[in-house]
Amino acid sequence: MVQTLSEEDEARAWLDDFQQGKPGPGDAKARAVQEMMERIKNGVVLRPAKEQRVALSQAAALG
Repeated sequence: MVQTLSEEDEARAWLDDFQQGKPGPGDAKARAVQEMMERIKNGVVLRPAKEQRVALSQAAALG
């Protein structure tokens, strides 16, 4: 089978992504995790929602 140059480039890019552990187009959960990790690396701070709820519950209990 003869591939065009663009098909070879596409195949190489896919292989590079696969070897680096990047998710494929059908893996929505992995893409979401990858996007979250990129946001963290770029400085978007994610709040720990569970810890805030616990702190609020404790504050309400102490009254």
